[in-house]
Amino acid sequence: MVSIAKQGLKNRACFSGGMVDERGYISELEDIADSGVTSAERLLDLYHGEWKGDLSRLYRDFAY
Repeated sequence: MVSIAKQGLKNRACFSGGMVDERGYISELEDIADSGVTSAERLLDLYHGEWKGDLSRLYRDFAY
């Protein structure tokens, strides 16, 4: 299903006269589908593991 969505976004970009390619937004969904692990589960693993319960690491490590 993810590959179908990715192809649809590629087609949409081609037919819209140079619209921004939005396929990059699907990469996180691809990772989840491939690994079976959600972003929330990865954050929880960091919180309980490497971060040792220090929630301030979320803001430091994932600041935009």
